[in-house]
Amino acid sequence: MEEQIHHEQKTGKRPLWHSRSILLLAICAGILVFSIALSLLTKGPQTPHDLIRLSKSVRFTIYYPKPLPSAYNYGDKPASLDGGVVIYFLTDGGQTITISEQAIPKAPPDLYHLVNFTPFQSSLGPAVEGTSLGRSIAIEMSNTTLVTITGAQGISSGIIRTTAENLQTLQ
Repeated sequence: MEEQIHHEQKTGKRPLWHSRSILLLAICAGILVFSIALSLLTKGPQTPHDLIRLSKSVRFTIYYPKPLPSAYNYGDKPASLDGGVVIYFLTDGGQTITISEQAIPKAPPDLYHLVNFTPFQSSLGPAVEGTSLGRSIAIEMSNTTLVTITGAQGISSGIIRTTAENLQTLQ
């Protein structure tokens, strides 16, 4: 160490290994900053791969809420296709929201005539919200898809409506 200080004082230059160490440290710091920035930019709900796979098997648009309701994640059970109906789940670890999607029937339902349901306009089109058997429900229609969002008992109608309002085309 004393020799290095003496060398710097005598020549006015730092040893080559010292410059390379600083350069290597700067490169590592740059990579770290880039990695953190990239993770922050790409953070957020990702579309589950099983829904993407199922979207290739149906003739209607599949929708997925972005962002997900606060504290909710895509459920542990994979999405399924049963009788032309796609079903998937969102969970907060304790309570589950079930989302089912299917092609609009040949004779589409008149959502505005459902008893005890309140109409609202979603980004997909006409929608209603209400309760059935103590569970909050939202039903909405796009040009191709009928979506039903059902909360477990105890899930507020606000969470169900927010989920309905946040539906976007699967990407």
